[in-house]
Amino acid sequence: MTDTINHYRKNANNWFIIKMSIGGAIIDFWHKYQTTSNHDGGLVEFSQDSGKTWQNVKGDCSTDGSDNPGILTTNFYSKTDTLLNGEPSFNGIYDSLRYSRLQFWFGEAINPYGSSRCLYGFPYLRFRFISDSISDTLAGWIIDSIKIEHDEYPGYVQNIGKQKLLNTYPNPSNNGTFNFPALNNEQSFSIEVYNAIGERILRTPYKQSLDIGSCAKGLYFYKVSDGLEYYSGRLLIE
Repeated sequence: MTDTINHYRKNANNWFIIKMSIGGAIIDFWHKYQTTSNHDGGLVEFSQDSGKTWQNVKGDCSTDGSDNPGILTTNFYSKTDTLLNGEPSFNGIYDSLRYSRLQFWFGEAINPYGSSRCLYGFPYLRFRFISDSISDTLAGWIIDSIKIEHDEYPGYVQNIGKQKLLNTYPNPSNNGTFNFPALNNEQSFSIEVYNAIGERILRTPYKQSLDIGSCAKGLYFYKVSDGLEYYSGRLLIE
């Protein structure tokens, strides 16, 4: 979102747009940011009229903590984490990679803040970085590994669990060793590791200490499963 070498510029208004072709999209991404708190920051918006107008995902259609259809978020900014213009955003300092997730949850219920439905059609999604007129010596906002999935929530297969993230540490790792948490009945699980282009480089019975230090520095992905329950995430060797 911002220059990877120089500090972000003042009066910035940078963005990129993802055009959705599916309903019920789930979007997750990894990112870190370094901005002046409550002045400069990054936000995520959506449009339902092909980009003519935009709304913050933490606006009126945010239904976190309720059973209403709308936009659900995980590990996001709150409606009170605002910039000077009042926009909720990621701002301040978060130097480690952070995992965030949002879902467009369609349904028949009405907008809890009004009289019309929150979501319809295939929305556009926009990541945007804003800065004020004061120069700073901070890095800005870096976004990595955006993933888009489709949730067919009207129906499901009962014996397949939800895909979840495991708490691995240290992550990033300097030597390629990652610690995984204890799991119930973990002897029935296996770990698969894939490189950034999707090639499987390792398959092993589940273990709480995984060593892939022989691999080159970079980004890798893991999948842990016993055939019924699934976990997935990323591993970064620095």
